[in-house]
Amino acid sequence: MRCRLWALFAVACCGCATNRAASVSNTGSGGSSGGNFGGGGDSPGDTQADVSEKGAGTTLYVRSQLESMPSASGWRFAALTVGLSSIEVFDQTASGETSVQKVVGPPVSGDCSAHVPIALTVEDVDADGAADIVVLDTCGNWVALGDGTAFQTVALEQVLPEFPVFESIGTVVFDDGLHMLFGGSDRIAAFVARGPEQAQFIEPVVFGLPWPSLLTRVVPTFFVTRGLLEAEVEPAVVYQGGASLYVYQRTGEELELVRTLTQSALEAPYVLPFDGFDHIAPVELPGCPPAALGVGVFASDVQGVPRGLQWLALSAKGYAPHEVVTSASALSIRLVLDGDYAIVGVLTGDESGHGFAAYRIQDCSAIELMADIPIQFSWHAPDAPAFGDGEYVPKTNGVRFLGVADPGKTDTYHFMLYDGYTLGTLTVDGGSQPWQITEKEVPIHDTRSDLAFE
Repeated sequence: MRCRLWALFAVACCGCATNRAASVSNTGSGGSSGGNFGGGGDSPGDTQADVSEKGAGTTLYVRSQLESMPSASGWRFAALTVGLSSIEVFDQTASGETSVQKVVGPPVSGDCSAHVPIALTVEDVDADGAADIVVLDTCGNWVALGDGTAFQTVALEQVLPEFPVFESIGTVVFDDGLHMLFGGSDRIAAFVARGPEQAQFIEPVVFGLPWPSLLTRVVPTFFVTRGLLEAEVEPAVVYQGGASLYVYQRTGEELELVRTLTQSALEAPYVLPFDGFDHIAPVELPGCPPAALGVGVFASDVQGVPRGLQWLALSAKGYAPHEVVTSASALSIRLVLDGDYAIVGVLTGDESGHGFAAYRIQDCSAIELMADIPIQFSWHAPDAPAFGDGEYVPKTNGVRFLGVADPGKTDTYHFMLYDGYTLGTLTVDGGSQPWQITEKEVPIHDTRSDLAFE
């Protein structure tokens, strides 16, 4: 029996949540392929994955995730695709070459026959100067220890205090060098911390969180920002628990809830407060007051309202949403901070198709559309049935993607889309007038043998 997810947020581990593998696996680095992919796929023995209808829209699973990693040249990122038992690490060069390596967790035990990763974050766990990947997994949390090139996977308890299986996980490095990992779920959160030169983390502190009002639409989310607290205790860790934002400040090696931010009066045509914001992210520009961007969403009983891009003006007392007009419903966003301004990639879509737009934020709140194009990328996803009822784990139109600034070209930005099979790259050239966006697709896998579900 392969391990399955139960419903959306009730994370099960087929009875094996505490039976994490304790042995070191040297197979985690997988195979690394260089050059440009031309179709490829896994080994000849792979079977064709049962996928949702290709071209059905951006109906990827809400927890599928891409996270940036340090790179000596070009850019690197880790990819988690819900429905697959492994994660992947991509390397891309400025010349357009793409390589990928599969990273497989340590052996599973108990009733599980395959890993089920649900969230990841990038953190130098062993303080050796190379980025590692912390993976939350319903069949045993694990860590991929990196050496700058390949990875060795171990059970999480070998390098960190035992960490619960939460819905999301993040990391922050404070000004004094303290590293902190924090996890969020529907009711509780925990975090572990280590000093700037120490590989030893302290035991996690577990504290209560408010119950988010939007369990089926927004993953519990943390982000880090400045300007909400006194300078000596910055930055603040902000948790999105439904319609409210909860601000935590660091006290030594702990976090303390210090204030709750509620929505202020809404602008027309909205008459009800938003229940949450997909892909909420801080906008931190020099000399500007604190702000964030997100896609406003409502509870499932509110029908027919397009997804609107919202600018959130944050203050010590609350926050005010202001809509940014887009050409179509805003499915998802990703910010890239670049000096005195930020670039926002916005994935849009409606009945006529999908598009991508690039906005520039400057002068603190001025948001200017620089370019937009229709896109051809078609998402499909590995099969991921829910536990027991035969229905699918709910998906979202707010698929997550990644944005990076090109390290070798000024005013050039790359936004990556990935569904476990095809890598799409949208390159924004801000050096040309007018700005230009180009789309490129690279087939990575035709089939997958690492399905996490039956």
